[in-house]
Amino acid sequence: MLLPSLQEFLRAVSKAYKIPYEEAEVLKTTPEKEDEIFPVIKATVEKMAVITEKFLKGYQVPAVYVVGGSSMFKEFTTVFEKRLKLPVYRPVHPLLVTPLGIAYHCELPKI
Repeated sequence: MLLPSLQEFLRAVSKAYKIPYEEAEVLKTTPEKEDEIFPVIKATVEKMAVITEKFLKGYQVPAVYVVGGSSMFKEFTTVFEKRLKLPVYRPVHPLLVTPLGIAYHCELPKI
């Protein structure tokens, strides 16, 4: 499923604060700024939820799991739950899900 990219989040922050992408990334990942930044990226999160809703149409899904850096915003799961009307879960370490999954399914060469 294709969801809005990191670039869309950075574009929103960069535009709102009139700063370069590099500074937007630092601002977006500063925990103390979360309450200030989330309203800026909320429309993109809502877009992600709409895309997910369309993708899930016709499937009986008991819950949705979100991963990645943007899912670490406190209100991220709330936006998804409101749109999808499903429970939405975030793992304890959402940044590690993809690398751990790759490592878990990696076949090591025989020595």
